[in-house]
Amino acid sequence: MIKIHIIVTMDFWENVVAELSYKGLTNKYLAEKCGFDASSIGRGIKLGSSPSVDTALKIAQELNVSVEYLAGGSNEISDVKSPQNLGRKYYNTLKQLDSLPEKQRNAIIHLIDDLSSQ
Repeated sequence: MIKIHIIVTMDFWENVVAELSYKGLTNKYLAEKCGFDASSIGRGIKLGSSPSVDTALKIAQELNVSVEYLAGGSNEISDVKSPQNLGRKYYNTLKQLDSLPEKQRNAIIHLIDDLSSQ
């Protein structure tokens, strides 16, 4: 059997981690759904290794995104076409904002409101 590997940057695994976090899923869940050993997902993330085409396709299908997006070649998820995609695009920023003390959070929200009204 010939294995074909796609050339990806670390973006692939970073995007997988971001999608898992956004969707509240774990490596173990993804591995089970894709039919992999749970350690293989963690190993891929840790080593940043290029997955086979089959592996990349299974992961993308399970996460409901394109392989192109995971590989960093497309910004399709970042296109602001729906509130869901807007939330995904700024998920990490919103998480950081939410972790701030209320006073700081409110100041930042007020600043954003002021900037958007200009």
